[in-house]
Amino acid sequence: TAWRSAPRGRTTKARAVSESFFDVTGIGVRAGRTFEASDQRGGEPVAIVSRALATALWPEVSAVGRQLRLGPQGPWVRIVGIADDIQTARASSWEGTL
Repeated sequence: TAWRSAPRGRTTKARAVSESFFDVTGIGVRAGRTFEASDQRGGEPVAIVSRALATALWPEVSAVGRQLRLGPQGPWVRIVGIADDIQTARASSWEGTL
């Protein structure tokens, strides 16, 4: 299908970011595109998803151009890109010298 709600019990995190997010962080977008200035409030909601999420929801086809619902009552967003998977950590778990 062109749209998909996440399977029950499956969760992921979503963040609103600026169009320069991927350039600044160095996270690669491997399919589709990064955010553009035209992807602003009032336009069609769009998202860039991780490779892991794209593969989990659409294992046989590309997720680019498909739609995903953000939460049970949330908006539908069109996927415009697939980014490299990343690891995140809570600030409290970080170790290092400042």
